[in-house]
Amino acid sequence: MNTIDFGKIKIRLINEDIDLNQFNCGNNDLNEFLKEDCIVQKKIMLNTTYLCTYNKEIVGFITISTDSINIKELGEEYEETFQNKKINYKRFPAIKIGRLAVDNKFQNKGIGEFLLHYLFEYLLKMSKELGFRFLSIDAYLYAYEFYTKNYFEVIPSHNEIIPSHNEKLEKIFQKFENSKIKNPEMANRMTISMFFDLYNI
Repeated sequence: MNTIDFGKIKIRLINEDIDLNQFNCGNNDLNEFLKEDCIVQKKIMLNTTYLCTYNKEIVGFITISTDSINIKELGEEYEETFQNKKINYKRFPAIKIGRLAVDNKFQNKGIGEFLLHYLFEYLLKMSKELGFRFLSIDAYLYAYEFYTKNYFEVIPSHNEIIPSHNEKLEKIFQKFENSKIKNPEMANRMTISMFFDLYNI
């Protein structure tokens, strides 16, 4: 399948009547979450999963929950911005993307970006009734470029031993590249904390 007719994509809340067995994104953790964990976690109110379907086939999913971000982790610029407005919260409300995945057959066709932009629009509507400022995600390192392309930034925590933010990133990706050769399964599970400022939309 070379092109996607995005007008035929539907997004809906997951429920127990949907057959999830055919979905395979190539990441065992994500596959297992969708097939074994997401319904249970939704029932006990930990998160909510939305399915993306195309011609009745599940092509992707996204899971969200609530979160908070320590403003010090975002750097002095954010601290000063809120201090200048006399807002002295230590933690700021956020929505966390817990999982985002696209089926192997539909990868690199814009489905992931479609899901993200759907989420942006959904959250902007929700923000009129519920306060939150940021999106957070512990992004898989193999998807780092996807998230930076969609305006997510690495959280530059002040509490790191490595003084330079760029040096920290370099070491993380060096370890990732080494793991891809020595232990691909571990490399597939490596993550980095990122955020998106919804105020910038």
